Amino acid sequence: MFSVIVAEKPSVAKRIKAAIRGEKVLVTAVRGHVFDSEFPEGFGWRECNPSKLFDVREFRDEVRDVRSVEELRRVFRGAELLVIATDNDSEGELIGAEILKIWRDIKRDAPYKRMRFNSTSYEELRKAWKNLEDDLNWRWVMKALFRQRFDLISGAAFTRLLTLSARKHNRDVRLISWGSCQAPTLWFVVKREKERMNFRSKPFWILKAIFQTDSGERFEAESDRFWNLNDARRAYQKAQLAAHGVVQKFDEKLVKILRPTPLRTDDMLRDLTKITGQSAARILQVAEDLYAKGFISYPRTETNKYRFGFDFDQPLKAAVQGLGITLPFIEAKPRQGRRDDGAHTPIYPVMAYKGSGIHLRVWRYIAKRFLANAFYRDALKRERSAELDLAGIRMRTAGSE
Repeated sequence: MFSVIVAEKPSVAKRIKAAIRGEKVLVTAVRGHVFDSEFPEGFGWRECNPSKLFDVREFRDEVRDVRSVEELRRVFRGAELLVIATDNDSEGELIGAEILKIWRDIKRDAPYKRMRFNSTSYEELRKAWKNLEDDLNWRWVMKALFRQRFDLISGAAFTRLLTLSARKHNRDVRLISWGSCQAPTLWFVVKREKERMNFRSKPFWILKAIFQTDSGERFEAESDRFWNLNDARRAYQKAQLAAHGVVQKFDEKLVKILRPTPLRTDDMLRDLTKITGQSAARILQVAEDLYAKGFISYPRTETNKYRFGFDFDQPLKAAVQGLGITLPFIEAKPRQGRRDDGAHTPIYPVMAYKGSGIHLRVWRYIAKRFLANAFYRDALKRERSAELDLAGIRMRTAGSE
């Protein structure tokens, strides 16, 4: 007899297997959800009004991944203990409950454990293996199940309503799909497209001049916009005759730039889509690949604060080695955010990455963000601005350092 560990992804299963090599255990994996929630009989397209779908309280489980279910049934028959090692969040907890359902069908009263980890470093996986929990977090299971059934009910009801209504006017309408995420997103897309279509460009002109101070310092200033070309030309002619400009106003101030908060998924996707030009889906795919191979912590998190007792030493070592920098020993003093999803840490480097391409760019961003948050100080920027008079024309300039 042996124990069986079931991970959420084959890549994670591979890391677990390597981390606990020598243990009497079989490690396998599913590929996400193995069951889907579906409506019971009598709620088909032509069987009920779409509004009746909101009254459904009982759902049936439909196998989503036949191959995974058959594989689990096969390995469960010879096992004495199930260890659920799915991702440490609500969706992972629901997948764990689906795995447990198959286990109970085969081994009704056999024990099971929950293995929790937020990165796939060998050290954390070994620690998780030695500290197995006795049960799933059933509140997380219910949360994910609600999300799944809400998507099913709302998506089916509004898709049917839109499609059937449209077909009354045009029989050739095939399907008008509605989703709880895609519909609001579509509104933003349409709103932006209307703004672009309604925009009418209007030409304008500005004057630019290069000034030199008595000490030899050169800087550039520019005028306000001219909406009439003739006005711009007259101003240009006046400016050409001017021998010097007069500073009318000068301002200098120090501005504090706060360190970033610990990294959460939304911030990572927002920043890296701008930095790399890649889609958010591609960035998340790369981040999940880095996680599965043990280079970063779990990349799907809403948490932007470190909990008491978090060990900064290993992420610091990974960041310094991977970035090829030296950093004097200093105590971690992170600037904390306010969010904690109750499941995950913020995203941080786990192991130095020496690859290339988009994976390296994503990893380096995560490592730099970690250092900036936990070990660097807030930045100070000196901002200067000035207004000058050039032959009666107001010129402006600004800079910072």
